[in-house]
Amino acid sequence: MAVVVKSLGSAILTPVNGERPNPADSGNLLCRMARQSLKLDDAIHILNTEKAIEHASKGGTVLFIDDFVGSGDQFLSTWKTPNKQGVSFQILAAKKTFTAIYVTLIATDFGMKKIYSDAPEVLVCAAHVLEKKSTIEGVMEDSLEMKILIPSFLDKYSQRLTPREKYIANNPSYLRYGYKKRGLLFGFEHSMPDATLPIFWSPGKNNWEPLIERS
Repeated sequence: MAVVVKSLGSAILTPVNGERPNPADSGNLLCRMARQSLKLDDAIHILNTEKAIEHASKGGTVLFIDDFVGSGDQFLSTWKTPNKQGVSFQILAAKKTFTAIYVTLIATDFGMKKIYSDAPEVLVCAAHVLEKKSTIEGVMEDSLEMKILIPSFLDKYSQRLTPREKYIANNPSYLRYGYKKRGLLFGFEHSMPDATLPIFWSPGKNNWEPLIERS
C-alpha cells in the first residue's frame, strides 16, 4: 500500500474505452466529473489512451476511470490493445514500469475475477461489488416460483424489443438477459449497462417505451 500511495504523486486519469471506442463512452463522463470535483487540469491530469501509454512508459501511475465493470471485456480491451508503436499497458506492466489502478463505481464479482486473472498487475478499486444474488439469476435461485415465471415473462416480452446494439438484438439469450447473460438489475442516471435486462432499457415495437434509455 505504501508503494501505491507514493506513486499517486505521478498519477494521471484516463477513461476506459469501449471495445468499439466512442466519445460517448462512460469513462469520458467520469473523467469530466473527476475534473470538476478535484479541480484538475485537463492537459496535465487527464490523458487519452495513447498519451496514457506514453505516461506509463515513463514510470507514471495510471488511474483508469469508469462507472461499471460487467464482464471486464472493456477494460481488458483498453489494457491489451497496442498503440501505433506496438506498445500496450499490458506489455509495460509485464516489465513493471508503472502502477495501474482501476477505479470504478460498481463491479460484478465475475468481472473483477476476469481482470484479476488476465491483468493481475492492476489494483481494482470498486465502491460496490455485485454478487450473483444481485442478479436475475440470484432472484430465481431464491424462489422456485420465480424460476418458472421469470424465464416465461422474459421470453414473451423480449420478442418486442428492438435494441440498436446488434450484438444484443442478434443473440436471443442476450436479448432476454443482457450482455453475456449477466442479468443485472440496475442502472445509472446517465445510462444503463448493456448487461442489465434489456426490458429496462431497450426500445421496442407496438408502442414499447423503455424505463431508461441507454446513452
